Amino acid sequence: KELTIAMKLYTLISALLLLIPMVLGRICLKDVSVQYLKRGTTRVSRTANCYYHCIFAFHTRIVDSSYTAQTCELASKTELRSECCDGYAKNSRGECLPVCEGGCINGTCNAPNQCGCAEGYQLRGNRCLPVCDVECVLGVCTKPGQCTCLPGYTKQTDTECVPVCETPCENGRCIAPNTCECDHGFEKYWFSDYQCLPKCDPTIADCSYGTCVAPNRCRCAVGFVFRGHRCVPQCDTTCVNGDCTSPNRCTCKEGFSTSSGDSNVCVPICASGCQHGTCVGPNTCQCSGGYNAT
Repeated sequence: KELTIAMKLYTLISALLLLIPMVLGRICLKDVSVQYLKRGTTRVSRTANCYYHCIFAFHTRIVDSSYTAQTCELASKTELRSECCDGYAKNSRGECLPVCEGGCINGTCNAPNQCGCAEGYQLRGNRCLPVCDVECVLGVCTKPGQCTCLPGYTKQTDTECVPVCETPCENGRCIAPNTCECDHGFEKYWFSDYQCLPKCDPTIADCSYGTCVAPNRCRCAVGFVFRGHRCVPQCDTTCVNGDCTSPNRCTCKEGFSTSSGDSNVCVPICASGCQHGTCVGPNTCQCSGGYNAT
């Protein structure tokens, strides 16, 4: 009696193990074409000529014979079998598991084409992508809470990437990989992408006789001094009746010429001379005492 109960219990458990996957929709009953060896028999007949010698002569006799032979052929038949339902496939242990197209990287395939993501990942489409609490600036979230910078960028903080310029930007800032933007008041040098030179507006700082060393700021060449908005020549001695046109060089005004021995003093010229008087202006005489101009 105990043996009978055990057999019934075993049968019940086996049925449950078969029914549970079927209830879950993993195993389906399907008509399956199965190949098998079909065995049978066939009667084989044959005829042969028999030659024999009798009474000093050769004779021929036709002999008929037959026998039963075994046959074997490959045939097909349809059987009702339990197979994995659509969307499921057998693993190495013969279990029917759900299939997700492309696989469930960073997750588990819970149902056909339905992924359940691991902790730290979020389902987008049919992919489990890592989640970063703070947006990755100029980078990509490659692991939960971890940013990887795009090519040409490097990490400044855990979640922020900044561009890299192989040559440091002079008087500017790196705004993209190997791309500099000049600071205000500076402009790109024509033969360098990384060097920004100060810019001087000629109406504010004319550096024709000097060098622009800062935005709208000149450093005058030797012998020049900054006056007004430009570099002008400097004469150590004031030019009398003339203009300082180059360092320590005076150019006389029209009607004047330099006096002998003093290049910074220009004296008036009187073409006809001033007899009994003094040339006080271009072609202008001042008579000495007791004389009048004629």
